[in-house]
Amino acid sequence: MVAELMSPRGLLQRRDAIEFGYDDKCLRRLVRGGRIVRIRQGAYAAAEVWRDLSARDRHLLLSDAVVRQYDEDIALSHGSAVLRLGGPDYGLDLATVHITHFDGGGRRTAKVVHHQGRCGVLDITRLEDHWVTSAPRTVLDVSYLLFRTQRVPRPQQQHEIFHPDGRLAARTDWAWPELGVIGEFDGTVKYHRFRRPDETIEQAVLREKRREEMIVELTGWRCIRLIWADLFVPAVTAQRIRNVLSRAAA
Repeated sequence: MVAELMSPRGLLQRRDAIEFGYDDKCLRRLVRGGRIVRIRQGAYAAAEVWRDLSARDRHLLLSDAVVRQYDEDIALSHGSAVLRLGGPDYGLDLATVHITHFDGGGRRTAKVVHHQGRCGVLDITRLEDHWVTSAPRTVLDVSYLLFRTQRVPRPQQQHEIFHPDGRLAARTDWAWPELGVIGEFDGTVKYHRFRRPDETIEQAVLREKRREEMIVELTGWRCIRLIWADLFVPAVTAQRIRNVLSRAAA
């Protein structure tokens, strides 16, 4: 049965069906019979699963289909990465999956926007069996319009802070070094994914607080923290950032 070829989430790839002897005529019969739903070229979902999914979960299943149709040289990015990293979905285009190509890109196909961008080691993270842009990189990708339209200086990513003896002390998510301001992102993935063995969430939060205090002591710089929700109130967030940058420049 074709159900045996589906992923645990109810996703069926055409290439898997063809490999196991199902042809396109058979797949079309299953679609007409209401057994499966074609969600994009070469990808289907179990009809009973798809019918009950929210718009957010449909996007996540569609993004599963997209990443399985490309090689390892892409990462889910922009709004698709926001959802994969546990961020909110309001204000996002849930009908379209965004991916960033490590080499090439910059086009649009059915239900997929292809971005071209340089991704360093710290710009991507592995979730399940595919690449996703990291939370700080995703925030910058999603809020690029915010920085541009609100005329907020674009920060540097992964700015390194050193101890007096030259040892690396920390890498900040962002920094405006010429103004003496660092930016950090707080998200649930940050505290769950990078939690140390046997460390509670509360302990991880306290460790992050001590890290920030160390950076401020070493540099004398100011720190501003953003969360996912800040991206969807651009005017308010931009004003917060401008206020901090202005006080630092004074």
